[in-house]
Parts: sequence; structure tokens; C-alpha cells
Amino acid sequence: MLRVVFGPITFASFGSVIVDGDRFDDSRVPTLVENEPGVLTQTEARLGERVELEYDTAGVARRLMVQSALVGAVETVSAPVGFSVLGQPVLVNADARRGPVTQYAGGYAGIGSVQAGEAVEVHGFVVRGASGFSIQATRVKKRAALPAYL
Repeated sequence: MLRVVFGPITFASFGSVIVDGDRFDDSRVPTLVENEPGVLTQTEARLGERVELEYDTAGVARRLMVQSALVGAVETVSAPVGFSVLGQPVLVNADARRGPVTQYAGGYAGIGSVQAGEAVEVHGFVVRGASGFSIQATRVKKRAALPAYL
């Protein structure tokens, strides 16, 4: 019987991955991403990426898919709190006491290097706040360009 877990990667190394605090053996499956409809590409599992992991009762991964929460152009930046993409507020976190610390990639060193107009890929989870719903970013990656498919 296969089970499924969704969440951010909190550790990935040498044949195992930790998703939301649970360790899984991923040594026998490739990590895949769907960059365009129906086209899967092999990638690496990285800290902070949001994944869908199918596993068996022994904790062995049978399928590992990277699934970003949001891809688009940065509209506004409100450092140090976050930014918006496609009208969706994105919150960042630098304090481990407040939850997962946002990881940055693709040339970003932190929220101070994110600029309006740049293409980004955001991994994270939905949170509810006083003004509505936001994405709590676990990983923000600068992309060279927007993908053909959003």
C-alpha cells in the first residue's frame, strides 16, 4: 500500500530525504519536476523545495516530484516581510523560532536581493493571516526567465 506526503524538504543527502520531519529512503527513485505539461525532467531534491512523495510502509520512496507553489514575475517587494507574485502575497522567514527558514537560490542571497519584475519560483505552504491567505516561502529561486507554461 502506497502513502503520500506533501511538504517542504528539511534535509536531503546521500539516499534519504526528510519531508515534514519524516525520513524516507529515496536512493532508488529519481527526483522529477514537470516543467511543461506531460514532460518530466530529472532534478535534485533541494532544501526548502515543496515535494509530493509516494512511499511504501517501510518508508521507501516510490515517486518523488518537486512541485513549486508559485511561479511568476515579482510584482512588489516589501522587505523584510516578503513580496507578491501574480497578486499572491509571499511571506519570507529568517527566524527558525517562527517556522521553516526561507532558503534562497539562483543568485538570491535574501529578501534584499529580490527585485520587482524578476522571474521567481516559490516553494512553500499556504497560511492564513488577518488580511487573507499567503504563501509562507520555504525556498525562493530566481529564474532566468518565466517558463512557457505557468
